[in-house]
Amino acid sequence: MNRYLSDVQNGKGIFWGWYVVFGSFTIMIISYGVRYSFGVFVKPMLAEYNWPMTIIQLGSSINLVMYACAACLPDGCLTELRPAG
Repeated sequence: MNRYLSDVQNGKGIFWGWYVVFGSFTIMIISYGVRYSFGVFVKPMLAEYNWPMTIIQLGSSINLVMYACAACLPDGCLTELRPAG
C-alpha cells in the first residue's frame, strides 16, 4: 500500500478516488437516462398497445412517486448517522 501511495504522490499512478467518482457518475447517468427517457416511449406504447394515455402516464407517475418515497430513506439515515463534528 505504501508503494501505491508513493506512486500517486510521485504522479505515476491514479488516485483510487477517481475510480469511485467515475463509477458514481456512470451509474447516475444511466439511472437518470432510464428514468427521464420515458416520454420518448409514450407515443410508441400508445400506438402498439392502444392503451389510454391515463394508463400510460400512471406508470410514469408511480415511478416518480416511488422514487420520491425511496429518497426519504437515505435522508433519514444520513440525518441520524452523520459524522460528528
